Amino acid sequence: MRKLLSCREIGCECDYIVTGDTEEEVFVYTVEHNMEKHGKTLEDVMDIRENIKGFIYSICS
Repeated sequence: MRKLLSCREIGCECDYIVTGDTEEEVFVYTVEHNMEKHGKTLEDVMDIRENIKGFIYSICS
């Protein structure tokens, strides 16, 4: 099952949605997006890693 995360669900005013084969893949894409588009540092995102992972959903593809 594919995994999905919406940037809006983790508190950003952003419609970015990331999908991947694993939670870790989705998390990596989320880190990259937050650093590039929201000005977050790697440390910022790692501090909320568990919160982010709690919003990753499994979807049928």
